[in-house]
Amino acid sequence: TEEVFIAITGRWAVRWGEEGEDEVVLEEGDVISVPPGVMRSLENLAEGRHRLLAIVGGRDPGRVTWARSVAERGKRAGVGFDDHGNAVHLGPG
Repeated sequence: TEEVFIAITGRWAVRWGEEGEDEVVLEEGDVISVPPGVMRSLENLAEGRHRLLAIVGGRDPGRVTWARSVAERGKRAGVGFDDHGNAVHLGPG
């Protein structure tokens, strides 16, 4: 889905691309809109806890598509993915 991110407090790195090769840094009050189908990640760059508002657009929340490298790291840590792209624990209990 399309997502809009607004930095409420702090500084945030928004990365996109299969491996996060593109990046913009949001300062407080900055806004970015990411179109559907684009891999993205977010990182708090400031000290301590801060707030980032995420607004999901459209009527269909879609499903998560994980970057191959993220999926491989997840599987090594005992995390798999269901048909909707949700992360699920693969280990016992």
